[in-house]
Amino acid sequence: MSAWLRRSLYSNLGLLWLTGCTWLVLHFFFQSATEFGSAPHPWEPRLLVVHGVLATLAIFFFGWIAGAHISDHWKRGFRRVSGIALLVLIALLALTGLASYYVTSEPLRAGSSLLHETAGAIAFVPALIHWLGKRANGARR
Repeated sequence: MSAWLRRSLYSNLGLLWLTGCTWLVLHFFFQSATEFGSAPHPWEPRLLVVHGVLATLAIFFFGWIAGAHISDHWKRGFRRVSGIALLVLIALLALTGLASYYVTSEPLRAGSSLLHETAGAIAFVPALIHWLGKRANGARR
């Protein structure tokens, strides 16, 4: 993967994770009390818009990577387990993100949102394992 693509991907994923985690903190810990009940933090809608744009870019990057990076490394058996875990996690996040936005059934939407929030919050773990494992193998060559 070229240095430009790697930096773009890592920046995008880092910002995607940061906007998602920031939204979670604001949503669960910084709601405002009003006379009509609790109200969301004013930054929540803006963060969701930025998060959605970054998610669209992330899907674009993963499509690009699937064309070269995954197929090249798959043939060599390089980091398959962590790579598959990342792909499954990304697919899960993409589907639950869409479901959280488009599903109208409140129980289904709440379930997909919870799954999305949980998977997104821990997404850095398989990404870090994949990246650090790749670095460790590359250093041995």
